[in-house]
Amino acid sequence: MKDSNWTVSASDRYLGAWGEINSRLALRQTVRLSYVSISWVMLGIVASVVLTDSFAHNDFGFLQQATIGLLLTFIPIISLAFSLWSYYDDFLLGLLSCLCRTLEAGHEPIDGIIPPGWHTPSQNWLSEARTVRKYFDWAFHGITYLTSIITAIITMISVKNTLLLVGFLIAQAVFCILTTVVNNVSSKKRKDLRNDFSYDWISGEYKRNHDIKRSKP
Repeated sequence: MKDSNWTVSASDRYLGAWGEINSRLALRQTVRLSYVSISWVMLGIVASVVLTDSFAHNDFGFLQQATIGLLLTFIPIISLAFSLWSYYDDFLLGLLSCLCRTLEAGHEPIDGIIPPGWHTPSQNWLSEARTVRKYFDWAFHGITYLTSIITAIITMISVKNTLLLVGFLIAQAVFCILTTVVNNVSSKKRKDLRNDFSYDWISGEYKRNHDIKRSKP
């Protein structure tokens, strides 16, 4: 290539960002569906074993109780892992949306007509979509919390040893709390990326708005 000052066009960058957004959206959906499938299949298997033995009036031995407790405690760990994974995708989606918003803002009106921009806040396309997005989040978060509650109930039914029961319940509660924190941080981070980040055309960097104001003389 002879020209050393070649650049990628804004259109190519915009299309590339949209391609990554679509990939991340599909991946996030797959992650959440996978979580529901894995966690509830595990719950179903353990619950069937526990209920079958309960109806047969059989008592689990110490080793059996420990095994069931470990399997049940692994479910809240899965909840935390998948919430972190979903958080990562949400974070990247927020950054990619900022990039697309910046590229849309740099588009000059053609014959006095401003083209529609999905990521441009003033046009309200994405704002309308986000009013419904919260229900999607509530559904996923609700499933993680419901899974944790059912896990704790089955643990109390199957584990009769007091020390084991207390230990497993504490561990499950800790992972449930961590999952709640991750979910809340994820929602807050999306709002920060949406409202508090902008592109500095002088330095060529994304910065928080208050940092840009502070740097101005």
